[in-house]
Amino acid sequence: MSMPSSVVSGRRLVGVFFAAWLLLSSLTVLWAFATPIAAAPDEPAHLVKAASVVRGQLVGPETGPTGTLVQVPQYIAWTHAQTCTAMNDDVTADCLLPVPGDPAAIVDARTTAGLYNPLYYALVGWPTLVIGDSSGVYAMRVVSALITSAFLALSVVLVWSWRRRTLPLIGLGAAVTPMVLFLGGVINPNTLEIAATLSAFAAVLSIVT
Repeated sequence: MSMPSSVVSGRRLVGVFFAAWLLLSSLTVLWAFATPIAAAPDEPAHLVKAASVVRGQLVGPETGPTGTLVQVPQYIAWTHAQTCTAMNDDVTADCLLPVPGDPAAIVDARTTAGLYNPLYYALVGWPTLVIGDSSGVYAMRVVSALITSAFLALSVVLVWSWRRRTLPLIGLGAAVTPMVLFLGGVINPNTLEIAATLSAFAAVLSIVT
């Protein structure tokens, strides 16, 4: 007994989604581990924001010219002192200063992202609740990479469902630049904004066509 074509098509799209998610997740996770801590744009500010949001601090008690004051683990606060590799191709990750004292101790820190929408930070900050050292930064990056890759994979599925999909798929592949994958593997809300906007654009085109 043959299955309805809609069932077969649905199962095929599910397979396309997971294949694309696996490929894109692999690439973004590679960036997550290849990029030194705090080497990405404004990553320390976003790390502090994420760690504070999951601790219930959507906005700190004090906001000033240097950012919002919050309380986060020491290893997260210390990322502000680990930016030696940012925009500097002449040094290696050996320049990173070790975290002083107890990495898991809760300390004051400031973030210039204190007033940003907390949604992305709530999604990626939870590893800091269970990991008490700098490996928590990489765990947060992996979570961000998986979420970003899911939205990118959704875009692939939407375009794959079109009747004439060859050229659009090539265009989609060109849109997922190395910079998109790089941002997908670090802590920065731009990564979710890019991936979600791409999915929304593909969904609108799917409706129009």
